[in-house]
Amino acid sequence: MSWKAVSTILSMRTRSRRGPDSNLETMQTMKRVRHIFAAGMIAAAALLASCTKGTPIQERTVRLTATLSPKSDSPVTKAITSCKDDDKKEILNVKWVPGEEIAVYYETTGGNHVTSVATVTEVDTQTGEASINAALTDPKGGEVSLVYPASLANAEGGIDKIKLTDGQDGLLRTISKSFDAASTDAVIDVKDDVATLRGPVTMVNQVCILKIALNFSSGGNNVSIGGVQGGTELVIGVGDQEVYTIHSPFDEDIVPVGGTSTHRPFRSGDVIYVAMLPADLQSVYFFTDGGNGKMFQKTVGVFSVEAGQFYRNVDVSMSSTDARPSFGTFVFSDHDPTLTLDGDYIGCRFLFPYDANVTLMGNGTALYTCRYPFLDAVNALTIWLGSDYTIFSPHAPRVISGSVRLGCINTHSSLIITCPGSDEKGINTSSYSLSAGGCSAVLSSEMDNGDGTWTYVYTVTKI
Repeated sequence: MSWKAVSTILSMRTRSRRGPDSNLETMQTMKRVRHIFAAGMIAAAALLASCTKGTPIQERTVRLTATLSPKSDSPVTKAITSCKDDDKKEILNVKWVPGEEIAVYYETTGGNHVTSVATVTEVDTQTGEASINAALTDPKGGEVSLVYPASLANAEGGIDKIKLTDGQDGLLRTISKSFDAASTDAVIDVKDDVATLRGPVTMVNQVCILKIALNFSSGGNNVSIGGVQGGTELVIGVGDQEVYTIHSPFDEDIVPVGGTSTHRPFRSGDVIYVAMLPADLQSVYFFTDGGNGKMFQKTVGVFSVEAGQFYRNVDVSMSSTDARPSFGTFVFSDHDPTLTLDGDYIGCRFLFPYDANVTLMGNGTALYTCRYPFLDAVNALTIWLGSDYTIFSPHAPRVISGSVRLGCINTHSSLIITCPGSDEKGINTSSYSLSAGGCSAVLSSEMDNGDGTWTYVYTVTKI
């Protein structure tokens, strides 16, 4: 009810009667008006509340259109490196193809940063330029980041290094489809329901490609095909930056009747392709475990590669050794082995297919750079602490896996784990006792480091 309506009622009521009881009637009329006025105010308040709270703010969907420069091996664009040997077997996807996806990382009007996926809708056959289309939710406009392929994008608008380093299978066609990473920064203009990228936009290649010829030797003699061979995983560690795990793409020569084809181990003469991030004057380490105590490794003291380049004829001749390097994946095939770690182990993963006892000595730090656990057991894993020990794992929330039990050699010791925060708290302890025989193991403290990681302290005491 409006202020005008109330005034009209008041005027009509006060003028409607004259006589001895007019004052009494006027007072009754005023009382009724106050009730009507109060009811009107309540109704108005309810109407206002329904407008402000009951109606959600509608997020607008803005259609993004843009033009991408052609993929090329030109020194100017370097979008996707082109390569082709004389045998025509080396082919990368050097042209945009409709349906390819690019991640678009942008800021909304509410100040949040989100990612949408743009799709290549059309490719100009004459120029090689591609048109892309995406739906953005309430974009603010301004700077954006683009990552190709979209499957490699992380939550911050960059390239997810974990996906890049662990998902490769040594095939060029897989790199072309999933790992030949390119990215760029650009600017979008938003008007009404349309957003456009200032461009054309050039995607810049962020990786190089290595064509690696593998060779295994033992005692100075080349190992022939069918003889001693490497494992099904090749680990490549680059300085203290990245550790790549390349999975064998080669099928077994003989498949049992009714059986399923599996991937065989790497052999001498195998050629694989690896997409790698740039490295400048770094040491590089190649390692594979052939089983039966045969481990093959090679170390290169100085290693430099540039993004956007293709490196052919990279010979990796690996010799067998019993020495265990400072990083890599190490499989212990013995039943109930005992491993003693004393000092620093950088980027290692120790895998135990069977029950295992592990003794940790010294105040060492295990710097883990992959997403695997540092100590990884399929079955039961008992860890005996010789003193306080620290494990730092920036990527793996479960640093130690398996049915873990903690014990100590002396009166008491602590295992300190720094890793991404999760319910597992570095060790999965949800379904079993954490204490080894004769000891008591408890999670004594946990602290948020403010950078996505937590520090968990497990205190072990002899009973």
